[in-house]
Amino acid sequence: MDYIAALYRNRLPLLKSSGKTPRELNLTELKFILDQTKANEKLLLAKVNELTSEVKNLQEVFSEKETGWKNQLDDLTKKNTRFQREVRKQTSQRSNAVLRLTESTAKLEETEKCLESLKKEYKHVKQRLEKDLEKQTSIQKSIEEKLNNSVQTNTELKLQNEEFSKENEKLQALNESLSKENDTLKRSLDDERIRRTDLKKKFENLKAEHEEVETTIRTKVEVPLKNKIKDLMGHIDRLKADAKKKSTYVTRLEADKKTLLSIKTQLKKKNDEWPEKYFEITQEKQKLAKELENTHILLDKNAKDIQNLNFKLRNAVSKRCDVEREKKEQIELKDSKIKKWKTRAKLQLNETALSESLKTEYGNNLFKAQDQIHCLEQKISVLTDANALLSTEKESLVKATSSLSCQLKEVKMQLENTEQQLSSARNKDAQQSSILATKEMENEQITKELEITATELQNAKDEISDLTKKTQELESEIKLLPREKMEVQGKLDQLAEEFSKNGLKSVAMHVKTLLNGMNEKGKNKYTVGRLNLELESKNFMKTITEQKTEIEELRGKLHKAMAAQSRNLLAKRRIIDVNRPSSSHELVIKLNNDKSFTGQRTNMVQLKKPCVFPSIGVEGRTVCGAN
Repeated sequence: MDYIAALYRNRLPLLKSSGKTPRELNLTELKFILDQTKANEKLLLAKVNELTSEVKNLQEVFSEKETGWKNQLDDLTKKNTRFQREVRKQTSQRSNAVLRLTESTAKLEETEKCLESLKKEYKHVKQRLEKDLEKQTSIQKSIEEKLNNSVQTNTELKLQNEEFSKENEKLQALNESLSKENDTLKRSLDDERIRRTDLKKKFENLKAEHEEVETTIRTKVEVPLKNKIKDLMGHIDRLKADAKKKSTYVTRLEADKKTLLSIKTQLKKKNDEWPEKYFEITQEKQKLAKELENTHILLDKNAKDIQNLNFKLRNAVSKRCDVEREKKEQIELKDSKIKKWKTRAKLQLNETALSESLKTEYGNNLFKAQDQIHCLEQKISVLTDANALLSTEKESLVKATSSLSCQLKEVKMQLENTEQQLSSARNKDAQQSSILATKEMENEQITKELEITATELQNAKDEISDLTKKTQELESEIKLLPREKMEVQGKLDQLAEEFSKNGLKSVAMHVKTLLNGMNEKGKNKYTVGRLNLELESKNFMKTITEQKTEIEELRGKLHKAMAAQSRNLLAKRRIIDVNRPSSSHELVIKLNNDKSFTGQRTNMVQLKKPCVFPSIGVEGRTVCGAN
């Protein structure tokens, strides 16, 4: 307090020499502050424009990636349609083969029916021939009997025998032709049977191929597609949950923004009210100064009147007779004493009344000013502590973001190496297209996760920038508070000097005691302003603690995401078990021992300080050369 009062005492002659009143200086400072605020607003608008441009660029990149993903999905759908067409072709070929088999079986059945009918006809022909032979034998017997009986009919019988022999030759020729036809039919039956067996074998082979294709489709296409669909649904649910969390976080940030804007408006109102209050105080001060001058003039007039009366009385006493000098001297002494006592009493009453009125009027203002000074000191201490806490939190967040950026660079290097390996594998083996497609899907998932982590990092950076803005605002408020304190102390110094100049030394001493904080009687009088400022400081500390908790939650989320990504990468390479918690030291050793890992191994990790990921239970080491 003494030091500040001394500073303002040294500052008063500068103010007088400059020829400007403190109100004008305050107005110039306020104009300067308003210019600074306008410049800061312009800078903030420029930053907002830059951020909007960055957001637009990110949206364009995201749209390009979405188009790429859509093209990949279209390619996959085209491949699926081609595969389904091939399957349909195979099924149509199988159905055509089945139809051919049915037609061939129908033809075989028809040929068998024809053979059976031919066999029946052959039997009928045999029976007829046998009957004809029997008739011929009977006729020959009758003819022989007739030949034996008569020789005349021998010539006729010879002619008939020749005719019958011709008919027999014809019948034998028919029999030979029928036997040839039977042999050809048997051969055709054997050929049809062979064809039928071949068709049955082909049908069985086609059935086996169809079953194999169905099993391959189920194992290689349907099962991974179902698994991918399940994974995508789970990922969609996670994205929905993250969106809900982010929406809640955005609402919180909006509420914090509203509270900060309300605080800003209150501070602006207070800042706008200060010059009016200062003007009112100066007007009251001028009025009091005029009243003091009038009282001093009256006192001077009374003193002059008293001196004139004393001179007149002395002259009258000297002119009176010497005879009555003794009596008159006694009477005059008594009268002079009475008059002196009366004048002294009147002066004392006037001085006491004026001093008490001034004390009562100015004491309240001085006590209030002292309380405001104490409250401002408390506020400055609270704000300095908050600024220190925010600076430490900012440094920790910057370190965390640097470590996360290094980890992202490592993962990007791993992705580039995996992409190179995939390109070489594509050039080498065309048969492993399905495996490469699965790996590409995994890489896309990893890139999506990396994009999510990048968005989270950007959110963290935005929050850090918001915190820096808040710290800058608090620093500006802290810079303004000592100015207000010094202005109040300067006003008190001016009042004390004016009282001392005007002859009111008791009031000046009282003001000095108030400045030095020696007035023990009025310490606990005006505590309402202190209580209000204490409540404001408590609310401010509550907001700081809430921001701390939010920052810690963000840290935990980022650490969780990075730990899950590292563990998923190692699990995809089958280095670690996902269900078993492992330390980052073990992860680094396993990465260094992994031959498929083509990035830097030992140079990018220094195992010196242990760092614990919060709410995970994974003890690790600092990454990217953090000492």
